[in-house]
Amino acid sequence: MTDQSRHQVQQIVTKLLRFVSGEDRSIRFAGEIGADLDEVFGEDERFEELVLALASYQPGGGEFLYDEVRILPLCKWVLRELEAELASAMQGHKKDEIDGGGLPSGEA
Repeated sequence: MTDQSRHQVQQIVTKLLRFVSGEDRSIRFAGEIGADLDEVFGEDERFEELVLALASYQPGGGEFLYDEVRILPLCKWVLRELEAELASAMQGHKKDEIDGGGLPSGEA
């Protein structure tokens, strides 16, 4: 994972935390999270259900719409997935730094 994609994932995690905590559960914010997920993980099937749910989100729900009760478990599941992905990426980044040893190739 590149530094840029790691930053994008961290931004999505931050937004999902705000949504889950109740700080911002507006339709606009839900749409923003869905757009961010689609931009970063467009072909990743793990996140398709939440992207679709966010597009169909309405506080209080309604016919064919997701309300807070239905959408929060999906948000929490995606949060766990993204946090695990970030942790894995950080482990790989640290391993690369250690393995690289700071010496240019051929000088060891």
